[in-house]
Amino acid sequence: MLPALARLPAFWPLALSVFCLGFGSSISMPFMALFGVNFIGMTPLRLGLFLSLTAISGVLISTRLARLSDRLHCRSLRSRLPLVLACLGAGILSALSYSLLPQGAYLGALLIGALLQGVSAAAFPQLFAFSRQSLAAAPGVVSAGDLPERALTVLRSVFSLAWVVGPGLGALALSAWGFQGAFRLAAGCWLLATVPLIGSLVGSLLMRRHSERPSGSQTIQPPTIQPPTIQVEQTLPVPPPRPA
Repeated sequence: MLPALARLPAFWPLALSVFCLGFGSSISMPFMALFGVNFIGMTPLRLGLFLSLTAISGVLISTRLARLSDRLHCRSLRSRLPLVLACLGAGILSALSYSLLPQGAYLGALLIGALLQGVSAAAFPQLFAFSRQSLAAAPGVVSAGDLPERALTVLRSVFSLAWVVGPGLGALALSAWGFQGAFRLAAGCWLLATVPLIGSLVGSLLMRRHSERPSGSQTIQPPTIQPPTIQVEQTLPVPPPRPA
């Protein structure tokens, strides 16, 4: 199945984006409780409120964005891609904001978790919706049968693989650079997830501009000058008058 997937031009950029998304979230998410207790100084009650509010806002915002994308008819690739990039950008901002928080800033952590992290929770479903559209619109898919569905299964496995590797590397980053370094590493992974998507957006815009621009290779034919036609009037001889 992998050789068949390798022939799809959209598969490998999507696989890279999905892996970076899973890797970035797996670096920071398992240590949020440790971050809240050791760095922010949350009590068990405050920690429970922080984790619950973050989870509830993620579910509500993801549902709202899904309904908004359906209402705005985000059924083309160019119309859905800005929403995916916005969710990934919220993930970058949330990780960077956590890395810049001073110790004891409970209200700041609560706002970041409820707003930015809540929006970034919609990156996973929106990216997979975009992947489904990209794979279905890839050249040669019409004759490939259920290849796009199998490609989505492989992408889910790629996301799971990132969660297998990410927590261990996140623990190493946490022990070496602290919470600030771990969150900045997560932000870098989220940023890498946007690179293939931005590349596809720029490529589609260039192709659209090229298709709308008149081709410069057309040669202008000079006007054809036809030689003037000379019409010669043939004069018939006049018969002599008959004698009376």
